[in-house]
Amino acid sequence: MARFKIMRNNTNSDRKLLQARIETALVEDVNLIVKWSNRDKNEIVAELLKYALSQEEDFQAYKRTLTQSSLADMGKKPVESSRQALPIAASAR
Repeated sequence: MARFKIMRNNTNSDRKLLQARIETALVEDVNLIVKWSNRDKNEIVAELLKYALSQEEDFQAYKRTLTQSSLADMGKKPVESSRQALPIAASAR
């Protein structure tokens, strides 16, 4: 198993908000590693998720199959307009 390292991300990659409810013990551990490493909480959570996902072999295999099938499909399907590709939002009131 690879060792987890916290490295500063200097790229200006696209970022989106991810909200999740997690156990109190995990929140406390994340806050502790933030204090210990003197890094931003968002940076720590992102690095932990990247590491966890990279270690999950079944997920990585699934991801590769999706990438391979989407590359194969690109040559077979006509390009759709972006308006047609948008999902329909359902209103729950």
